[in-house]
Amino acid sequence: MMDWVPFSDQHRLRFFELVSRLNQERLSQLSGFEQTNFYHYWHKLFNEHHCWLLEQGGNDVAFVSQPVWDAKHWIRWPENMLLMEPELKRLNRFPDKLKDETVFRTGLNGTRNLENAELKLLQSAYVLNVQEFDQPLSHMVADEVEFQKLGSQKLPEIRELLSAENRKSDVEPGIYEEYYLPELVRMVEQNHQQSNGFGYLAIESITGDPIGIAFYEGFEMPLTGNRCLLVSDILVKKEWRQKGIATNLQRFAYGDMRANGVNWVMGNIDPANVSSLKQAQALGRTVWSDEIEIKFV
Repeated sequence: MMDWVPFSDQHRLRFFELVSRLNQERLSQLSGFEQTNFYHYWHKLFNEHHCWLLEQGGNDVAFVSQPVWDAKHWIRWPENMLLMEPELKRLNRFPDKLKDETVFRTGLNGTRNLENAELKLLQSAYVLNVQEFDQPLSHMVADEVEFQKLGSQKLPEIRELLSAENRKSDVEPGIYEEYYLPELVRMVEQNHQQSNGFGYLAIESITGDPIGIAFYEGFEMPLTGNRCLLVSDILVKKEWRQKGIATNLQRFAYGDMRANGVNWVMGNIDPANVSSLKQAQALGRTVWSDEIEIKFV
């Protein structure tokens, strides 16, 4: 017998015990201070989401939630959440309020096949503890390319580098150009004045022109809430690709982050984005959480 139990203060400790247990592997990777943020993160989520736990045979085995608020801006809106015990093989249904929901942030790592559900992996959050990162820069492009922190230099060239024409859009046509790109360019151009994020450039040694950029925003890790830097964009000019520049630019960035006390960097990657997946794996980034589409059949 399965029963979805709605959140109430009476059940608050049950909910905390469940989400703590289902996130234990992630919690074990955090510092003591970061682990305290976990409880703040879930207190906040319980306040801002409709939440349920699934009771089966006297045991709590799954958690699901839906944001109460629907404000969406800067492509950083709240997500439905789903966590399940590894042994759970079957869900009959979600709570009625979620009957039309199909997309969830989860810790399933894209491998779960519920017996009565279709599951599609939409993207995975790949993370790295930069304090433990020790890869040196490759010498492949040492004579041709230099790496430096983003400042106020070469802003017109950087704007051209970030243009839609210099990349394949990885989101629905029109959204990148009309919505995401203008805000990203604004943040990059004003970063030296407002500290919007951490930015890094690959510079052609002879001309001094930017040929690659990596920009990271402040964010929080899914499911644990510890602070991190989120990849906003990593881009290399078309004629300079396939030379290891993007990977080396990130190595340079991680070294600077480490020196500035940053612990974690994270990026969401579509499973079809083979080049980004290869970069993440080469840099030692690992899967932290997934966004999935789940449909009962």
